[in-house]
Amino acid sequence: MFELLITMVERLGIIVTIAFVLTRFSFFRDMIHQERLDTQQQYKAIIFFGFFGIIGTYSGMALDTGTQQFDRWVAELTSDEAIANSRVVGVVLAGLLGGYKVGIGAGIIAGIHRFTLGGFTALACGLAAMLAGIIAGFFHKKDRHVKLPAAFFIGALAESVQMLIILLIAKPFDKA
Repeated sequence: MFELLITMVERLGIIVTIAFVLTRFSFFRDMIHQERLDTQQQYKAIIFFGFFGIIGTYSGMALDTGTQQFDRWVAELTSDEAIANSRVVGVVLAGLLGGYKVGIGAGIIAGIHRFTLGGFTALACGLAAMLAGIIAGFFHKKDRHVKLPAAFFIGALAESVQMLIILLIAKPFDKA
């Protein structure tokens, strides 16, 4: 499990680097500095953060619940596999920066994509991605930005809810 932690931290570092590069785009900077997004900006943000959620899925590692072995690259899953990933990061950012509409939209994109990969957690993870957008959108502040410690807490809350949904929905329970 320590190997999983180290690998996930490495991959999260890659995602942060990609995010840094993407923040150089004027669209992203405008979105951060505006209090309210117009409809066109909301659609761009939904696609942007939905894609970011997909990157988080592909940067994850597939876990075979039977052998407890990790596969470093995910293309599709068997019925005994689940993904350890950072999909929620993009969806939570969408909700925090763009509100619940952007969060739900990005969650739908990332969630449908996750569902299509299969595995016994497909439905649970797909639903959890959408719910993460709703949770983050609830904390969206129209007049001011969410502080970094609060953003970490909201991300941890969304990830915890995802784990709970997996336990409630994914079958068999012992694999979940």
